[in-house]
Amino acid sequence: MMKKLKFLNEVRKVVNREIRDAYKSYRTSSPKGKKTADIVKDSKVTRAVAKADVKSGITQELKSKFKFEEDKSKKRIITSAINKLK
Repeated sequence: MMKKLKFLNEVRKVVNREIRDAYKSYRTSSPKGKKTADIVKDSKVTRAVAKADVKSGITQELKSKFKFEEDKSKKRIITSAINKLK
């Protein structure tokens, strides 16, 4: 039981790291990605709409990373990260 919990914690850490890296990539991409607060200020939309916009940007970053990944285990982790954002 403890081994399974440790394994799940490790998987969570890796998935969260993938999401964090995708967010950093989203923020520094060529048409620079905006933060949720910036979208709310500029566009006068609700926070939920802005949050969905940022999530879709992060998902697109993960999908583009998935396309070029060769390692099957890395692909599974990226897929888990995409599913976690839904």
